[in-house]
Amino acid sequence: MKRKKYLLSSIVIFVLLLSLAFSTMAADEKILNVGFSSALGTMDPHTTTYTDVSAVRYHIFEGLVRFKSWGEEKGVVEPALAESWEVSDDQLTYVFKIREGVKFHDGSELTAQVVKDNFDRVMKSDWDSAIKAYLKDIEKVEVKENTVSITLNTPSDTFLNVLGAPTGLTMVSSEALEKYGKEYGGINNALVGTGPFKFVERTEGEKLVIERFDDYWKDDKPKVDKIVFYIVPESGTRLSMLQSGDLDIIIRLTPDDAKYLEKDERINVIKMPTNRVLFMGINTAHEPFNNVKLRKAMNYAVNKKEIIDSLLSGAGRECDAPIAPDTLNYSSIMTYDYNPEKAKELMAEAGYPEGEGLRPIEMLSIRGRYPMDYLVSQAVMNYLESVGFKVNLKIEGDLPVYLDILGDPKRRPDMSLLGWAVSTMDAYSAMYQTLHPDRAYLFANNSTYNNPIFGKTLDEAQSTKDPEVKKELFKEAMQIVMEDAPWIFLYFQDIFIAVAENVEGVELGITEHLVLYDVDKK
Repeated sequence: MKRKKYLLSSIVIFVLLLSLAFSTMAADEKILNVGFSSALGTMDPHTTTYTDVSAVRYHIFEGLVRFKSWGEEKGVVEPALAESWEVSDDQLTYVFKIREGVKFHDGSELTAQVVKDNFDRVMKSDWDSAIKAYLKDIEKVEVKENTVSITLNTPSDTFLNVLGAPTGLTMVSSEALEKYGKEYGGINNALVGTGPFKFVERTEGEKLVIERFDDYWKDDKPKVDKIVFYIVPESGTRLSMLQSGDLDIIIRLTPDDAKYLEKDERINVIKMPTNRVLFMGINTAHEPFNNVKLRKAMNYAVNKKEIIDSLLSGAGRECDAPIAPDTLNYSSIMTYDYNPEKAKELMAEAGYPEGEGLRPIEMLSIRGRYPMDYLVSQAVMNYLESVGFKVNLKIEGDLPVYLDILGDPKRRPDMSLLGWAVSTMDAYSAMYQTLHPDRAYLFANNSTYNNPIFGKTLDEAQSTKDPEVKKELFKEAMQIVMEDAPWIFLYFQDIFIAVAENVEGVELGITEHLVLYDVDKK
């Protein structure tokens, strides 16, 4: 019955898209149509860092700087709403000169005070968000004429990365913030930024439309008139719509989809490694999974290489650290090779020979967020059961609901699948969000990992100025995590996107963010 419902909704969307295609051709507009697989949720740029939401917002909003995770200049920080900046020798004070003459989409002016208002909104908020966590080390923000001075309470050589990433702090019109308050970013609220595209409309679960902002402060304006982001949950429907011309870009293809589309000469399939880590978080606050021997047993029980080869067609790399190789201060630590006998030995040492006396594991997986995600979870379940664990697997298809569950310690299951791509491309941001004790009961730390020694080591690594000492401290922190095994360490994800041959200028960040600033449709 559920399958028929999805099929019907897909047909309806397909018919609507055909109508849209014919009507827009008559208007002779350049419209780029992008297919996403899951719902977007809130678009408030100050409250969520979900990758697809951030990718859409990145075209509407801008920060003080832009940190590039794509192209030949990957890792470069370039000016955006700040035309220049200075950093003190102790890496504690950053002074930004705010660009003059920049207008928000509602016609209001960007000023240094507006920038401060945006920082204050996040820092003084009563909600938790990953963005707020990124700004936790800010001691004060001050305005003097057309400059904004930010003082940190600990040195940081990656603060510019944090500000300029797609998930970083971007500027919202003060008038819009005042008008909508806490409700800003909701489905019926205008999204007012300074970016090259401005918000037009949104239909929950169906589409979001942005159009070129002709008063954009840069000389180079977008080449397309509009971008429409469609939500199309069914993979087969997305493929059909791409081949029929109703979509121009689709992201996160399955390996089988990629192989199928590679035969179509009208479509370019792009494969790219990312810094996303896929892991099955083990809730260390739940007995008996607070026993490290059981957690290590789970890692030895799962054949990660077979999952990568059979389900992902090789589109992944087995985890040898809690962060990916394309992350600043990464070090290769170790892997848990497939060894079911070792897993059984550890289970026996933990007091559960052959799984005797173990209660069933409550495992939760998302469906439709990562390539083959629920099938990966099923494979993990099968491997665990083969050595004596019992697993109850539940599948959730609604991403906002799924994330709400992971963020609630009372509802968080024994195990849950999560992927984490760090848009700042630095080790501290990656591990702080997912593993630091400060975040033990918050969303991304789905293992409720709370090791104070790890936390102290990670903080020391971040605040250390000597690059050699810093790298060794990060390595030590990663070693602690790998030995503690709060996750089943699965793989670093490669992704596929498909682009119609008449579309040029599409960029994909190593953080999976789609960048369409310079896209053109011939």
